[in-house]
Amino acid sequence: FGPGKFLSSDIGNVSDMDWYNNSLYYSDMKGDVYVWLLNGTDISENYHISNIAGAGALAFDWLGQFLYWAGKTYVIQRQSLLTGNTDIVTHVKLLVNDM
Repeated sequence: FGPGKFLSSDIGNVSDMDWYNNSLYYSDMKGDVYVWLLNGTDISENYHISNIAGAGALAFDWLGQFLYWAGKTYVIQRQSLLTGNTDIVTHVKLLVNDM
């Protein structure tokens, strides 16, 4: 890894993030999810995804175009970026610590 580029001072308290196709998806410590659209210029756009709440861990599935998230509710959910539909993938039975 080399020196990074500072994107914005507006991004803080990030819990998790994932990146695909010039879009940075991230959750903050409050469980809100945002997408930061980077277009290669100094002007970029940051959007709050309002129908996702309580997110901690995030993952973007670039093949299926789904955004997956898990929170403190012991549920893993996903939202289609193509249709906007949200559904529950599974209920978590045991906690796992990421090392």
